[in-house]
Amino acid sequence: WAGADAAFLREDIMRADYGSSLPKFFMALLDLFLRHPHRQWYLLVGDDNFVVPQHLLELLDGVDAAEKYIVGGPLGQHVGVGAYASGGSGLLFSNGFMQAAWRHLGPFAVSWRQGRGQHLLCHPCADVAFGFFARDVCAVTVEVECMHGMWPEYFAMHTSRDLPSCAAVPNRARIKCARPATFHYVQPRAMRLLSRHFFS
Repeated sequence: WAGADAAFLREDIMRADYGSSLPKFFMALLDLFLRHPHRQWYLLVGDDNFVVPQHLLELLDGVDAAEKYIVGGPLGQHVGVGAYASGGSGLLFSNGFMQAAWRHLGPFAVSWRQGRGQHLLCHPCADVAFGFFARDVCAVTVEVECMHGMWPEYFAMHTSRDLPSCAAVPNRARIKCARPATFHYVQPRAMRLLSRHFFS
């Protein structure tokens, strides 16, 4: 893509606000693929995510990277797209997905920011946008366990019988995972503690 769309995208990426995170995620994914076109999987996470790489790789056993997959968890629901992988826990994109979709990442990000996503309450949210993008390119969203969209204490509480029912996640089983792969909303001190726990 070129011209006015490219200029708009460059300007959008250079801003330092919440809305600019969406085109940054899309362009980061494109950059990953162009630099490493033969990798099986590409992972996007935010700076408040903690990742255990070995556990993450185990989740992908039996998932064919040649297919057009976006992998994540837990699945959410959003008007207009239906099920989408919550980006809080990170998103994995298969090589098959990238081979089919990389040329469309930039134009989609422009169309989303210029109008397509404007009517949505979560217009800046990259995970919702990737849900729409997956539908556009006929990709399949795969939910896997142990990619946690919240911080460790949240899930520890949700395995407790003493937790008040008003704080429980509606219609979701309590979450227990022996080998967690990712956590979201992790603060710097917790990052150090988790690193000590998983990598010492």
